[in-house]
Amino acid sequence: MLEDCAGDLWVHWYEEILWAAETVYEGCLADLCHTLETTTMEPGEQLDKLKAGMMRCRDRFRVLDVRRDNSHPLIGIVGEIFCRLNTYSNDDLVKCLEVHGAGLELGPLRVDLVHQRRD
Repeated sequence: MLEDCAGDLWVHWYEEILWAAETVYEGCLADLCHTLETTTMEPGEQLDKLKAGMMRCRDRFRVLDVRRDNSHPLIGIVGEIFCRLNTYSNDDLVKCLEVHGAGLELGPLRVDLVHQRRD
């Protein structure tokens, strides 16, 4: 059973509708910004409203149509954090590769934070 679970870690999830998750992400970001803009300054209420907003975002992502597939190449995007994450500096590399069917994994943010602490 453990091998089955570990095997799932190496299977990439692909959107059935290309970049649908990006649309959901942008909607969630707008929702959370609106929540912050319209909530009172009382910490308990802010926390409750943010929690509700995050749950709405979770639910939006859960309804996306995805398929599990490991037949396509999985490409790791590594390097300096700005070049890796900024679409202008990397010439929208992620979308260019996704159009051709590649799966992508961005390097973990924790690696960048560790390197920043060393400097």
